[in-house]
Amino acid sequence: MTRKLIKDEIDALCQVLRGQSGRDVFVGRPDERSSGLYVLPLNVFPNAEARKAPRTSRAGTVEPPLSVRIQVLITAHPAKDLEGLGRAIQILHEHPIIESDVGLVKVIFAPQPLDAMLSILSWAGIDNGTGACYELSFTEKP
Repeated sequence: MTRKLIKDEIDALCQVLRGQSGRDVFVGRPDERSSGLYVLPLNVFPNAEARKAPRTSRAGTVEPPLSVRIQVLITAHPAKDLEGLGRAIQILHEHPIIESDVGLVKVIFAPQPLDAMLSILSWAGIDNGTGACYELSFTEKP
């Protein structure tokens, strides 16, 4: 269930970016052959805050909602497409909550220190590029 939840969360983000920017949106490291926006998942964490709010399941037991946080890097290819990256940042600022089929995704800008950002870009294979880190916090619909 968690794998599907993560996929749904990232798909919801990509759908908003694609619909609002008019650009192609891909998941993964930038590919030299494809221009557009890229969403690269970096880390997945349990969402401890959301787990504090119990809910009643269909079976009548009380359990916390399934909730995860995903750290992602958003970048554009080619690297000089700062307009595309800027548009993505603007879209996410205008859409801080995204509704998916199974829950709500809160989009939070997660700035990184310069050394951490350079490490992330290097790990992602992005030379002479830039990006923005975000945290996606998903909570299942009751």
